[in-house]
Amino acid sequence: MKVKIFRFNSETGKNGFSDYELPFGTERGLTLLSIIQYIHENMDSTLSYFSHCVCARGICGRCVMNVNGKARLACDYVPNEDELVINPLNNKHFKDLVCK
Repeated sequence: MKVKIFRFNSETGKNGFSDYELPFGTERGLTLLSIIQYIHENMDSTLSYFSHCVCARGICGRCVMNVNGKARLACDYVPNEDELVINPLNNKHFKDLVCK
């Protein structure tokens, strides 16, 4: 699975994308949040995201992200694409996928 994640650093104002090649595909049935957690824990510990959403059941909306052009709840969405482009939902960036 190929994952492209928007990165933003509020201290420097720099932004861009980071590319990740995961050693598995959609066959695992992982949620988007689990995929991002995998990247953070195994590939890039500098990635910022809402790791502790309030509900983890698709209710609170804190983990909403833009995935391949559509708004998705990361804790609830199970992607079936082999390539993902992940952006924060709005332009009020704090860092990476975390918005104000």
